[in-house]
Amino acid sequence: MQRAYTHEFANKLHIILGLLVHKHYHQAIDFIKEEQNIQLKNQTFLNSNITAPILLALIQGKMAEAAELGIKLELKEISPSIQLTKPQEDAIVTALGNVLQNAIESLKNWSSSNKVIQLSINDYKNHYLMEIQDNGPGIDNNLYDKIFTKGVSTKEGLDRGHGLTISKKILKKINGDIILDSGDLSGACFLIIVPKGGVLV
Repeated sequence: MQRAYTHEFANKLHIILGLLVHKHYHQAIDFIKEEQNIQLKNQTFLNSNITAPILLALIQGKMAEAAELGIKLELKEISPSIQLTKPQEDAIVTALGNVLQNAIESLKNWSSSNKVIQLSINDYKNHYLMEIQDNGPGIDNNLYDKIFTKGVSTKEGLDRGHGLTISKKILKKINGDIILDSGDLSGACFLIIVPKGGVLV
């Protein structure tokens, strides 16, 4: 994990150096401010007293994996007061892990110099809502209504299309759900909903 963060830091230094060499001072300042803001949000979450350490470990691992591939995994809004039962934690780790992995795989070969995944976890009165979106190629319209069907996948190759199906099933067991939504970015957007007290309201 440390190697991935070191690699990411070196890349950012090269970008800043390149902007300064070409006298793009304002762009360099804007880049530094943006990175500082992202790092502050991430650090606030990573240092929070979040009550789901396995969830925290999952997100840290995915951040490192994304960074190694030149992908920014941004934590937009994270509630530190998440309290989960063991079945809820297991379901979230499975579903969130699958969605984040799909986003990373979608972006790693995407022809863009700015690859972004955004994650937010909000604490509402009756449920937790996790939003995962990216600026990749998105979901083909032909797959939109059957993306949670076993064997349906946006990726090529054999034995694909299991992760989202498994995620849907395990969330249903805790009366939760996962849905495909329209996000603010250009790629896919998934919502994971987990009820408090075991019932969606």
